[in-house]
Amino acid sequence: MDDELEPIAVIGMAGRFPGADDVEQLWHNLSAGRESVRFLSEDELLAAGVPRSTLDDPTYVRAVAEAAHLDMFDAALFGMSAREARTSDPQLRLFLETAHAAVENAGYDPDSVTDVGVFGAAGTNRYVDLYLRPDPAAATGITGLAVGTWNNLGSLATMVSYKLDFTGPAMSVQTACSSSLVAIHQAVSAIRNGECELALAGGVEVELPLTHGHRWAMDGPFSRDGHCRPFDAAASGTIFGSGVGVVVLKKLARALDDGDAVRAVVRATAVNNDGARKVGFTAPGVTGQTNVVLEAMMMAEADVRHVGLIEAHATGTMLGDPIEVAALLAAYRRLGHPGDGTVALSSVKANVGHLGHAAGVTSFIRAVLSLERERIAPTINVSAVNPKLELDGSPFHLPSEPTPWPRRPDQPRLAAVSSLGIGGTNAHAVLQEAPLRVAEPAVTRPRLLVWSAATTAARDTYQERIRTHLADQGEQTFTATVSTLQHGRRAYPHRAALVAESAAEAVTGLSPDAANAIIRGTGDRRELAFLFPGQGAQHAGMVQDLYQQEPHFAEALDETLHLFSAAGADVAQTWRTGDDTRLASTAVAQPLLFAVEYALARLWRSWGVVPHRLLGHSVGELTAAAVAEVVSLSDAVTLVAARARAMERMPAGGMLAVAATADELADLLSARIGIAAVNGPRQTVLAGPHDALAELAAPLRERGLRSRPIRTAHAFHTEAMRAAADEFRAAFGDVTLRPPRIPIVSAATGATMTARQATDPTFWADQLVEPVLFGPALEHLLGQGPQLLIEVGPGQTLTSLSRSHRALAEGGHTAVASLPARRPNPGEDQIAVLRSLAAVWTDGHDVDWHAVGQGRQVIRTPLPAYPYQRERFWADPPAAAPISPTPEAPPTERAEAAPPTVDPTEEQLTADTPVDQSPFSVPCWVQAPRRADRGHDAAPHALLLAEEDRARDLTVALQRAGIRVVPVPADRGSGSAERSFHLPVRRRSELADLLRDVAAAGRRPLMLVHAWGLSDEVADRADPAALQRPFRDLHEVARLVSRTPGVAEGTRIVVLTRQAVDISGAEGVRPEHALLPPLVRTIADEDRRLTVRLIDLGGRVTDDDLAGELADQDGSPVVALRGDLRWVPAERRLEVVAGAAPTIRRNGVYLITGGGGGLGIEVARGLARTGQQPILVLVGRTGSVPDDVVDELGALGATVRAHGCDITDTAALGRLVDEVTQRWGPVNGVLHLAGRIGSGTIQFTGAADSEATFAPKMAGALSIETVFAGRQRLDFLVCFSSRAALEGQVGGADYAAANAYLDTFVRDTPLAADRLLSIDWPAWHGVGMAAGGMLRSAGRAPARRWQTVLSAENDPVTDEHRLGTVPVVPGTRHLDLVVEAFRAEILDGAEEPVRLTDVVFQRMLELTSPRRVEVAFNPEGESWAFSVSSAPPTTSSPTDVQTHVRGRIAAWRPDPDATAPRRVDLPALRATLTEHRPLPPFGSDRQAFTLGPRWRTYHQVQADPAGDNQLLILALPEDYQDEARRHAVHPTLMDAATTSVRDLDRDDIHVPFMYRSAVVHGRLPGRILSHIRRRPDAPANSIVADLDVLDEDGTVLVEVRGFTMRRAVDPAALVSPRGTDETAESVGIPPEVGVDLLMALLTARTPRQVAVLRFRGGRPEPSSSDAGTTQVRQVAPAPRPVSVPRPPVSANGRHEPSTMAAPAVPVPPPMPTADPTPAPGTVELADQVRELWTAATGVADLSDDQDFFALGGDSLIAVELMSQVRDRFGVDLSIGAIFDYSTLGSFTEELRRLGAGR
Repeated sequence: MDDELEPIAVIGMAGRFPGADDVEQLWHNLSAGRESVRFLSEDELLAAGVPRSTLDDPTYVRAVAEAAHLDMFDAALFGMSAREARTSDPQLRLFLETAHAAVENAGYDPDSVTDVGVFGAAGTNRYVDLYLRPDPAAATGITGLAVGTWNNLGSLATMVSYKLDFTGPAMSVQTACSSSLVAIHQAVSAIRNGECELALAGGVEVELPLTHGHRWAMDGPFSRDGHCRPFDAAASGTIFGSGVGVVVLKKLARALDDGDAVRAVVRATAVNNDGARKVGFTAPGVTGQTNVVLEAMMMAEADVRHVGLIEAHATGTMLGDPIEVAALLAAYRRLGHPGDGTVALSSVKANVGHLGHAAGVTSFIRAVLSLERERIAPTINVSAVNPKLELDGSPFHLPSEPTPWPRRPDQPRLAAVSSLGIGGTNAHAVLQEAPLRVAEPAVTRPRLLVWSAATTAARDTYQERIRTHLADQGEQTFTATVSTLQHGRRAYPHRAALVAESAAEAVTGLSPDAANAIIRGTGDRRELAFLFPGQGAQHAGMVQDLYQQEPHFAEALDETLHLFSAAGADVAQTWRTGDDTRLASTAVAQPLLFAVEYALARLWRSWGVVPHRLLGHSVGELTAAAVAEVVSLSDAVTLVAARARAMERMPAGGMLAVAATADELADLLSARIGIAAVNGPRQTVLAGPHDALAELAAPLRERGLRSRPIRTAHAFHTEAMRAAADEFRAAFGDVTLRPPRIPIVSAATGATMTARQATDPTFWADQLVEPVLFGPALEHLLGQGPQLLIEVGPGQTLTSLSRSHRALAEGGHTAVASLPARRPNPGEDQIAVLRSLAAVWTDGHDVDWHAVGQGRQVIRTPLPAYPYQRERFWADPPAAAPISPTPEAPPTERAEAAPPTVDPTEEQLTADTPVDQSPFSVPCWVQAPRRADRGHDAAPHALLLAEEDRARDLTVALQRAGIRVVPVPADRGSGSAERSFHLPVRRRSELADLLRDVAAAGRRPLMLVHAWGLSDEVADRADPAALQRPFRDLHEVARLVSRTPGVAEGTRIVVLTRQAVDISGAEGVRPEHALLPPLVRTIADEDRRLTVRLIDLGGRVTDDDLAGELADQDGSPVVALRGDLRWVPAERRLEVVAGAAPTIRRNGVYLITGGGGGLGIEVARGLARTGQQPILVLVGRTGSVPDDVVDELGALGATVRAHGCDITDTAALGRLVDEVTQRWGPVNGVLHLAGRIGSGTIQFTGAADSEATFAPKMAGALSIETVFAGRQRLDFLVCFSSRAALEGQVGGADYAAANAYLDTFVRDTPLAADRLLSIDWPAWHGVGMAAGGMLRSAGRAPARRWQTVLSAENDPVTDEHRLGTVPVVPGTRHLDLVVEAFRAEILDGAEEPVRLTDVVFQRMLELTSPRRVEVAFNPEGESWAFSVSSAPPTTSSPTDVQTHVRGRIAAWRPDPDATAPRRVDLPALRATLTEHRPLPPFGSDRQAFTLGPRWRTYHQVQADPAGDNQLLILALPEDYQDEARRHAVHPTLMDAATTSVRDLDRDDIHVPFMYRSAVVHGRLPGRILSHIRRRPDAPANSIVADLDVLDEDGTVLVEVRGFTMRRAVDPAALVSPRGTDETAESVGIPPEVGVDLLMALLTARTPRQVAVLRFRGGRPEPSSSDAGTTQVRQVAPAPRPVSVPRPPVSANGRHEPSTMAAPAVPVPPPMPTADPTPAPGTVELADQVRELWTAATGVADLSDDQDFFALGGDSLIAVELMSQVRDRFGVDLSIGAIFDYSTLGSFTEELRRLGAGR
């Protein structure tokens, strides 16, 4: 072969096909000649949704070819939420799962390979149209990538790369039916080019709707009888099916070196296109197909006579098959084939149908299997060969039976695969048999089989699959099976293991009858403790078997024994040949025990098993000291030898084990008898002379105490050893002692060894005369948290002692022994140590399998697939009524006059309007019953703002309502000293003082009655200043109430008006008063401390009626009283009926104010697309419209002129209209879009600030009225109002009021126009007022905002904080920005202490490009809610906005009794932290982020033994010390001060989640201390800590409580792709839909005011106006798509004038008529909370014990859930509550405790 065409190995395959769940089943079906097309019954098809009319069609074929369970998926395995899985195109998730299976089939853990390319293909996405779009609820609440990404099949390959962390090229391929073989071609090229080491290639196709047949048509591609018959004379077409296939490719040489199982070899691939040399685009081309075969064969340098099989594309069509065979015949004849019929011709489509974008890879897999199995499966469904193929005398034959295809020594077997795409892209591959694999050497030794899964059920299922595999394969692949399980599978939490020497033994051990042979665990990852036994554990023959089998152990033991020989204790020969008696000598036993234990510890550590703690018994404590590096190995050997010699020389004595407590034996102790050991609660060892011990026999029997002599020659651990202790102490002279690097629990003290003890020779020497307190030491060890105890030494003494402890009996801890109990049979040493290793691995710890395998080459073999735990994820569409299209009318040259504005008919306007008719509504009023007087907890005090003529009547009404009126001081300018009970408007300047007096007097609760609006003085409708005056008065009153200390909390503002609203449709409305209802709603929304209501008074309202309404504390925000009737606002659905003619004239002239803005441009596009070639006059402040927009509109046929004009300047507007009229003719229509965003929240703006907001709406409308008076009658004037006029707008009270003015303007203007219309629009997606600020997309403008631009270039802290290569803003940098912004915006630059609470990190902020960062503040009581958001610097679209952090902040006030800042006693603190720990490694792979030099901050770490209480010394590097003063909270110092709570050795990667609270007292200097206290009660997968940041004197600079980190399986997933903020992406009408709705309204007969529902996620949602009015609300049925008018499109792409056609636009259910929130007590609280959790997580059928985070909950979902709880129940829960009450049941009970549901 040519060096440039390196052979490529096929090392893995996976797929799901019709009739086959995997590749093995596919081969079984192929070999058996089985067809997998199913013919369904009528009932099955009806159940699948096939209409009865379709079934009755004689051309309908009831055949289906699809893989099973296409609606099922293991979402949890791939980290997808239920909502994401349900939203995803099934092809995407099917390909992802199969890619994972293919990598595992290749013998690799997907987590262990990264240089992997992915090349994939998928069919057309129909899932959105058929399943998601008809059911808007299916995608509700989607966070992350949203519907678009999960259904973008261009992301097919990249999604696999993202989910499996592959870094090679990822490409989605589209060449129709040849796509997947082209993907294989691309993968082969990528490997050869060095772009990746490994490549996945394949394709997927899911035919939708599922389980549907097809209609046959003459000359169409579909089969007449449902069978695919390639090469058959009766072939009538193909049947398209659903399936998936993926193969794994690698260079052959590398695959052989890596021990991969090579299934076949790709010699060459080729791809070309037919070009135009064929009949038509969809027709096949002989020349192109011939050339691609020739190219592949020549590139492969293949001998055509070696080809034994061609897997053809053949689809069973009368045209395609003969052309393909002709091309093959031409190619093979040119290549010199003798034409002897030796090449088998086959097509897998006869078995499984045409799998579309998966067809090529399915053919490829069949060819590989044929080479691998040395067998050619039959070509089925051939009754008579198609004579047009002309096979006689050709190279080809059709095998009708399974045909052996054995290897030949003289030539390689070749197979070829063809795949042909509609349109002409042809692909051809040449495959060769794999090299023969060298047989495994027959080595019998124990091996450890390991397997795991994400769930217990999956783990147990996999066990059975492994058993079946080994039973089928026998011994030939046993070694490779073990190796592949160890190296080629991910270690999931639910684990199991088995030790076996052979496949047969493994099959037995894996059977259900041998359950005890299997070690299982749940991956709890308990801390590991090594236990080293003391003298008495040694025995003859110990570890000799292990010495022979484990080279690493042998090497360590030889080294230690050699050192002992040099130290004068030559015990090696005694170990090899001595019996138990010789090994009992102290001089022999102690050195041998140390050597064996130390070598075993080395073995464990070589396997990657590192202990967290050590515990030794007697001499075992010296082994622990060596392992913990208290002493070097050579020094330890010296000490052990000296200890043994000294003790050996002591007088003879004995030891007696007694089953009693030490207290029970106290009276038996004497000068000769002492306690030598306390091994457990009732396990005490006595020691002394033999005769003294013998004398104890009788008293012990009398007390019923069992005893047992211990075989020993001395009375150890008593005063009898005093001389030995002195001698031993002397041996420390030249020995260096160091603090332990691993904590040691000392059996000398029963507690953790301190550094002082470890370095004190006396401590070690005194152990010889002091009792061994193993029992208390074990108790202390188990108190450190769940432990996995590993006895590291001969025998199982300590294992037995530990298992007798009650804590192990109760669970939570486990003890295992490394070695067998006594002298083993051959192989038992290794079996024992492997079983203990199994216990470690199943407990969740990592193991170095290469070390366990002693460096042997990994041999891989295909194993059974992972048992995916699939669940159904499918968006089932609701049944939808068929929609009748509106007939089109022929185009006309001139439009008729615009339909007049009319009152809606009864048919149009009804609460029962069907859901599939319209998304429009009209504001209306409904009668509501009088509300019963609910009384007051305390009688309110009313402050009455009224004129003299109204004050008396109002005072009477207030008194009748039980409300006390506050006296008002006399008017200082009147000369009178008499007080009154009202404040007239002329004395408005006194209100601030009056409010302060009321607060000081404690008059609570307070009601402020604003009745200045009851004046009979009517404003001049042409005077904007007079029109705005009532708004300004109420605005100022609300501002004073909110800002006056002690006033706002619990205060009610009641606004009394006349003629502010029209109840009947015939009442007069005063425009100045119409501005007040949206202002009232806004006041209430902005300051939740207040209750605000407006009562509009009509005629014949009695004092009693008014008193009853005043007494109502929580009625509707707006209510109208008319006589004895009470009315509340509502909306009713309006059916829009299109007119017969278009409204836009041919060459008509249309003036658009605000035409230069985004919204104006979209409207201009809509007018241009009508095809009427309008003249569009775009009026704006600057007169600037982008050139590309002008060009675009011109291309659509419009004439565009942009003009700069201030429309509030009536003269200037008049001149402009004159100019337009002179050039183009009279203006035919005006669209008034001009507007400005709101000026801000009421608390922080003056009433005068609103003038700029009112001007374009109010003065602009009046200018239009004036300018067009006396001119030609307009076809229409359309004012673009806003739903803010109906609902208010936080941060935009003036904006809401200005739009309310437009609604009244069209009612009363004398302007001559056929059509006057004001449209209350919601936000438009990406344009208009909603795009004016980052947070306006959510309908909420912040009271204060602070902005900056961050980039990696200008923010070095972020530049040095990277996730891979992506710079990510650290959480502490966000804190720094928030504190800086708060001090600048709210504290006027003062550096006062601040307190942050409930700070939640929602998503990371990456700076791959500059981002504009905004910190927004909104007042909430005494604190401020803040959010940190970002967008590109030049964005105007809410879809680009991301929210990263939310929380609350306030100025912090110290305790009045505090005399100085809090300080910590550092010396006292340090005294409690006895361990000096190594500094965390910089750049560890246990850290999520790559860090730069500013992050090298660690200088010292002190801790308690458990490591949960730490004191860190942190400092910026010298070069960056000056940076500290430039930050409010330096991010790198604060990050180390907080995240160091995570223990790199024991904790997986965690990332910051939240701060419960953080008080920042002052800036951090360049050097700080952090005192961290880790909480023991943190929820699963979380770390929680409290901490203080100190200066070097101990002064507290920052106090943090409840700092929480969450485990991050994939930190990279936390960096969100752009445009995924769930609030921004989901709010607003898509502009093209908005234009369609406008055009629909222009052609219809409607009232003068029409509202449009809010849009979320591209779909309308029910109105939320007047949520307190239950009379007009009902629980809504599921929404369906409905029609709204859209002009038909002509051939040239323009909209033709006609009766509007009806595109499908989804709209919500009918306007409610009952409150959707259940009344208290009507629905159980638990059910309501479960409903909220289901909506938040996307998981149904929740049980009380399910955990929020286990359900996929994250910070984003938690924030939304708490918001829903607040809205539903009025309970303001901290975000931290989700940690305290993380299960559904506990969360519900906490809400119940707080009063929810009462």
